[in-house]
Amino acid sequence: MTKKELSQLYYLNREIEEQQRRLAELEDAATSCTTHIRDRQDSNAADRANNVADGESTGRNGTAQSKRSDEMGWDDEQHQALSGGNSAQRADLQLEYYSRETEDKSLPFFHSDKYINDILKTTPHLNATKQEITNFYATHLDDEEREKYIKGIFNNDYTEITIDGDHRVGYKTYQNVLHLWEGSYNSRISQGYYDWAVIANHFEGMILLNELIDTMKPLPSISVYDNIKV
Repeated sequence: MTKKELSQLYYLNREIEEQQRRLAELEDAATSCTTHIRDRQDSNAADRANNVADGESTGRNGTAQSKRSDEMGWDDEQHQALSGGNSAQRADLQLEYYSRETEDKSLPFFHSDKYINDILKTTPHLNATKQEITNFYATHLDDEEREKYIKGIFNNDYTEITIDGDHRVGYKTYQNVLHLWEGSYNSRISQGYYDWAVIANHFEGMILLNELIDTMKPLPSISVYDNIKV
């Protein structure tokens, strides 16, 4: 098996692992949500039973008060959910979230491992050197730590570079994905939205294969262009 085939197999296996991890997280979230709803229903039923026993649920005023109490409890829960989370999670909110449900699938999928790696190792806008990235991976083996680190070193501009002489590719960061495309942004010929865990895995693969090096001259950020249409 050639080096290129080994590289492709490696990235395929890592992407499968990531999709399996995401599926497990969704299943856990669904189970947790179901449990929360069931517990809330049980709690409400118990409250109504207690109110009947105390005579508070009889009469128009008692019913209205009970309903308002439930609504206030729901508002409190929503406020806690929105204001919760650690500082790292709140920092993520500075990046725009991309809804995968609105993903434009009219273009071919951008999936070239070579071009993806060329984007990652050629962009001049990372807030870390290649050696610093390598050192971080050597001392941090946790996948989630690596994912947060990689997302944190990317710029938030529409950025394009040229590879193989005149082949234009680009990227844009979002809270949950990295948007990659082929061609100029306004006339893209293919594109893909990659979870940050997949991008972190690409960096790991380049480190293992000793490919995390500069090989091409980059273009400036596309954010300086006035004719971009988003």
